[in-house]
Amino acid sequence: MTIVVTPIPQLVELAAPAFTLGTANAAGSAATAIASDSTLLLYDTTVPTTIAYSASAAAGSAVVAGRRDHTHGMVAGPSGIYCRAYDDSATSCANNTIVVVGLNSERSDTDNMHDNTTNNSRITINTAGFYVCGASVSWASNTTGKRELWLMVNGSYLIGGIKISNPVTGGTEAATSSGHYFDVDDYIELKVRQGSGGSLNINSAAQESPELWATKTVG
Repeated sequence: MTIVVTPIPQLVELAAPAFTLGTANAAGSAATAIASDSTLLLYDTTVPTTIAYSASAAAGSAVVAGRRDHTHGMVAGPSGIYCRAYDDSATSCANNTIVVVGLNSERSDTDNMHDNTTNNSRITINTAGFYVCGASVSWASNTTGKRELWLMVNGSYLIGGIKISNPVTGGTEAATSSGHYFDVDDYIELKVRQGSGGSLNINSAAQESPELWATKTVG
């Protein structure tokens, strides 16, 4: 008599997929199976980071990938730090005398850089960085001597200027600009000198004279 023994199939326990996205292939050690209609976790709904100016590149540590159409955030435009000050009346300048031009009004000031009364000749830096700055003046009509205009930092050193040797009838206009790295509490001023032989005014003209400005660049 022959006895036929039929093996009882072993039940297979199906586990949730646990594949890992990585940078190299690996055999793994799990002995469990997965169903053919399982879902693999390839990406999630985490919002991508906002990109900062001057940020360093990084490989990242996320265990899932971003969607193909994901979008990184970007900080809004340049720094938005700027100041433009002016004087709304004429400035009298004695002959051959260096004059620090006062500025009693503002066209814009986003970082509390200028005071219309206290030290009003100054634009003072409250956020360190690289700035583009400049100044402009319009002298009263006179054809004698020279006209000079300087951008001075902390009252001691020059970062930009212009000298005009042949003033013209009808008034002489002058402007200068420069780029400079400023630390906190540094300040910039407009200084002028004229050699007409007597006192001469800097005219007040909207958007033109006398004007001093500074704008922080990106970063």
